[in-house]
Amino acid sequence: MNDDPYRDPDSDPIFTSRRRSRGPGGVPMAALIAAGVLVVGGGAWWFWLRGPSEPEGISVPQNQAPIVAETPTEPSEPVFDLPPLESSDPWMREHADPLSDEARWSEWLHATNLVRRFAIAMTNLSMGRSPADQLSFMAPADTFTVVERDGRTYLDPASYRRYDGVTRVLASVNVEAAAVLYRGIRPLLNAAAAPLGLADANFDTTLARALGVVLDARAPDGPIEVVETGIVWAFADPSLEAENSATKHLIRLGPENLQRLQTRARAFARAAGLDPTT
Repeated sequence: MNDDPYRDPDSDPIFTSRRRSRGPGGVPMAALIAAGVLVVGGGAWWFWLRGPSEPEGISVPQNQAPIVAETPTEPSEPVFDLPPLESSDPWMREHADPLSDEARWSEWLHATNLVRRFAIAMTNLSMGRSPADQLSFMAPADTFTVVERDGRTYLDPASYRRYDGVTRVLASVNVEAAAVLYRGIRPLLNAAAAPLGLADANFDTTLARALGVVLDARAPDGPIEVVETGIVWAFADPSLEAENSATKHLIRLGPENLQRLQTRARAFARAAGLDPTT
């Protein structure tokens, strides 16, 4: 696992899965996104997740176009007695833990730099980059596998099941409560995002764009053909391979898991008063 959460995830072929051996024993894939979603999973999974310390900076997004028209609500502004960013982990664990009854959710909160991790992950996602470095602890234990039919190689549908557990945890998060917590900690998130050098200091914009990336992802219903390129697998369909890194990773969740995360992402956006089409 890389200890630098600011490292550009696009520099590694994490979406084509490093291969240990040819065929079903293929390479383990780096952790999600989203789901990423996502803030997706229950409304706020990305930013409660753990992660190492932050780097010196990150590149700025290039014309990321969000999608999915939603009518945000106008929730009341919660007022929290927030701690300093540098010592916010205990406070975050206390307030984020009740969002889900899943034991794995609590395990994820045993991380450090929770607010900074979320800020970096969402910034990467908003640019179409995978937040895999920040969420590597969520990586499935099973390896990515392929199947061969009539001389052609396809992504093994069984690989989708690797993400069932992560999706279940994310979908268990209380969306309304997560939205309240998010709006309450925005001053911390704005402070954490400031060193990234983005022009827009309002983290709402970054998160809305990240949600847009998740909602824009489309997983093919049929078999997905892959080709071996060096030590990695790539999508054989040029249109899929041309997708950004975050979308490729979301496609690997499988249609059912992706749809479930997108449903939660929409609900969170409405509860938090965010417009993914911003």
